[in-house]
Amino acid sequence: MSRIRIAIVALVAVGACSAPLPEEGTAAAELYRSRCGTCHRAVNPNTMKVATWKMVLPRMEQRMASAGETPLGEDEHRVLETYIERNSAK
Repeated sequence: MSRIRIAIVALVAVGACSAPLPEEGTAAAELYRSRCGTCHRAVNPNTMKVATWKMVLPRMEQRMASAGETPLGEDEHRVLETYIERNSAK
């Protein structure tokens, strides 16, 4: 990836992190922020398509496990997956 592309991706990511999350104030958004924002700022789900998120979520769960974080419970995983699906880029 070229340096210009990397810079553009970084700028988009920074903007995506500073905007309010979709469904702000709901239990799903707060769970997303608290669990997905542990190691980094929670990225707005609309920055990626659902197919990409379906690859990212398991990787993040692996990173959480490696970092000694409490793994997602089944209910948490289901809520986060549904929240991401509703709010991902179309």
